[in-house]
Amino acid sequence: MNLRTTAILCFTGLLLSCNGKKENNESTSEFLNESDCNCAELQLRQINENGDEVEVWKNVKKDGNLYTGNCTEKDQNDTIIRKLEIKNGWVVREVKKENVIDKIYIVTNDMEYSQLQKSKGFTIGLSLLVSGDKYRYISDYEDYKNGNVFDKWAIGATNDFGTNRISVSRYYEKGEPLNWWSEQDTLGGHSSKGKIKCLGNPELMKGANNEMEWVKNDMSADEFIKSLKCMKDELPPFNYWEAK
Repeated sequence: MNLRTTAILCFTGLLLSCNGKKENNESTSEFLNESDCNCAELQLRQINENGDEVEVWKNVKKDGNLYTGNCTEKDQNDTIIRKLEIKNGWVVREVKKENVIDKIYIVTNDMEYSQLQKSKGFTIGLSLLVSGDKYRYISDYEDYKNGNVFDKWAIGATNDFGTNRISVSRYYEKGEPLNWWSEQDTLGGHSSKGKIKCLGNPELMKGANNEMEWVKNDMSADEFIKSLKCMKDELPPFNYWEAK
């Protein structure tokens, strides 16, 4: 390919924005850095049978025509906090970014869809350590591969009434479901699948949905923070933040 041909292709790529037909295979950071039209310009919202306005990810149109391209939403800091990729009127990818604390942003959702069903990507949930406290942490994580759940966990970290407690519920690990009943042996014992080493010797409990729930109660303040730091490596992408 000569330089003239390369220049033409690059220029064509720059022209393809809200009205373009560009394919997107970028990483999350590249995807969010692009400058596209505002999602408000598209016909994404409809009135359902109950009279409520809802967002619809099928038959998305712009100026009456099925849309192919991207759209973005920004917050008051002019930061892109959401981006949709749309093909022939179908939403095929959604990326969301959230202001965690003190203008620290993380990507909390990067999911690809096939016929509106989750296909590949992840979602993250955030919680406060206690309401109004200065700590915030990742409390939920779900990862999809090939249309199936590959990894799923939830964390509860509390210091109510001065009692430090961490619980980790494991639903899936490397594509395998972790079920309290299935992991029980004939003597009533259980396997240690999904056990969190950072909690030392946690107690295994049956979660509300029969998941494997590993719990450590009555932790000292130092042990509590040390365990949270440790879980950053043992249970990625777990993280926590403290306001300054």
